Order: sequence, then structure tokens, then C-alpha cells
Amino acid sequence: MGAAKRRAVTREDVARLAQVSTAVVSYVINDGPRPVAEDTRARVRWAIDQLGFRPNARARALSLGASFTYGVMVPNVQNMFHAAIVQALEDALAARDLSMLLAHARGAARMEEQTLNDMIGRGVDGVISLMTYTSEIEWMERNLSVPAVLMDRQSPLKGLVTICPDFEEGGFIATEHLISHGARTVVPVFGPMHAGERNSRLIGYQRAMEAAGLPEQKSVITAWSMRGGFEAAQVLLDRGQLPDAVFCFSDMMAVGFLSALSLRGLHAPDDIAVICFDGTDAARYSSPPLSSVTQPVQAMAEAAVAGVLRPKSTDIDHQVFPVSLTVRQSCGCQ
Repeated sequence: MGAAKRRAVTREDVARLAQVSTAVVSYVINDGPRPVAEDTRARVRWAIDQLGFRPNARARALSLGASFTYGVMVPNVQNMFHAAIVQALEDALAARDLSMLLAHARGAARMEEQTLNDMIGRGVDGVISLMTYTSEIEWMERNLSVPAVLMDRQSPLKGLVTICPDFEEGGFIATEHLISHGARTVVPVFGPMHAGERNSRLIGYQRAMEAAGLPEQKSVITAWSMRGGFEAAQVLLDRGQLPDAVFCFSDMMAVGFLSALSLRGLHAPDDIAVICFDGTDAARYSSPPLSSVTQPVQAMAEAAVAGVLRPKSTDIDHQVFPVSLTVRQSCGCQ
């Protein structure tokens, strides 16, 4: 016969070992509503650890009117930058004893709407959306019942916390760095922008070219992916004459770009200099390692979690984070 199933540890067991009432155990677990003396609190925590007690999350949520779970929507779970953001958000939530419900919105406004409604229906206490595909007007019309944070949002939105890196400065320093290596023709490579979205990286590129007295080059617009970068390289190669350098607006695109070069027997930076934007491990471990504008992932994730924990407000809360340039071999630095 199989071993008897072990009885689950209860709140009563903890109270008995700690020599307190079950109400005191609840006050310690829920951090209120009544205060508990520090020596008593320590004794309850000791009993919890000794017995391996795990509070029932559903019961706790019902008693406190909160789920302690926050929804996170991402457009592409295969994107390494999105994965880095998700990991940082999960760490920031876990440090506060909070849980994350992750959903893949698949880069479509309709899916984003369905995902958001599903999350709120499941009782999340707030939502963090990375790179929303929904227009500003639609967000305003939603009148959400929970706090929401929009990451990668370049313009403020009343009633929501919006967070983004300094895209324009990143575009400027990336292009300026290529020019400092002697590049005179720098081609920007990026994906389609959402309706009404400002292409700040392109504006930064244009500023740097103008400051150097160089003509802006025709952009290559492709998908925001490794495949998109691969196809962009093929477009440039088929033109018959490579530019001095390319500025890919994401690490993933740059990795695909390098792959296409390699298949043609070409290499960066000898045949063409390459720089990109994001600062993920994809850039660090590519061949050659990619110079990249690095986003402060941890700081932005901390700000997003702090924002979603604040009570819902009608105020504007827009935060722009500084970026930095990490130089490696792909641009010509050794």
C-alpha cells in the first residue's frame, strides 16, 4: 500500500506551536489589520518556518479584497528585450511578495484588448503593458478599474503611468559614434511604427547626421525581428553598394543583419560597421559582439512596479530614463 497522504499544515497548527490565537497568526500573515508585538511576530514566523505552512492565496485574497497578482502583457515573448523586461518585472514583484500573470498579446491591438479584459476578469490588482499597440484615445476610453503602466510609451497619457528610455538620445549617440569611426553613409534600419507614434530613434539619427553635415540616408523598413534584420541586409546587398554603416533599431534586427552578411562572405566591421539599440545578451554574445545603446532595464522595471502599486490617479506621470552606449567590436572598436 502507498504511504498515507500527509495532512496539510493549518493556521491552527501554527497558532498551537507559537502559543497564540489563530487571529494573531492572520495578523502576522496579512501584516494587519491589528499590530502584533515584535517578539510575538517572530515566534509566529518561526512556527510557520518550522511547520512549512503556506497560506491559502485564494482565501487571503478574498479576506483582503486583493489578489496580490499583477498582469504583464508583452507583444512578443520570443523577443530577448521583452524577455529581459519580464524577468526584471518578475524580480521586482517577487521582492514585494507579489505574483505576476504573464500574457502574450501577439503584437495586435485586438489581442491586447482581449488579454487586458481577461486579466481584469481574473482579478489582477494592476496591469503593466510593454509596447502597447492600442491608440491613446482607446486607452483613455477604457477607464480601467485598476492602475496601469505603459512601458515603451514615448508620450504621457493622463491617468496612466508611462515609462520609456530616451529613444532620441540613444539614436543620436549611436549615430554619432558611427560617424566618429569615419562613417559618412549611415543607413537606419527599423520596423513599422504604430499609428501616431513618434520615431524618436530616427529623430536622434537625423540630428547626428545634420550636426556632422552629412546627408540622411534612405531607411530600410522591415520587421522588428531577426528575420527582419536578415531581410534588411539582403535589400542593402542587392542595391550593389553597401553604406559605411547601419544603425539597427533593435538588437534582434542587428543579429539577423550579421547573419545575412556572413552568408555573403562579408563581416562587420571590416565590410560594414553595425550598431544597434536595446543592450540585451543577444548583442553581447553575437559574432562579432554588437555595440548597442543599452536601456536601463532594472530601473525601468522598478519604476513600472512602483507605478502600478500606486492608487489609480487622473494625473500625468511620465518618466524618461537615460540610456548609455556599450561599445564592442561590430562598430570598429577593439
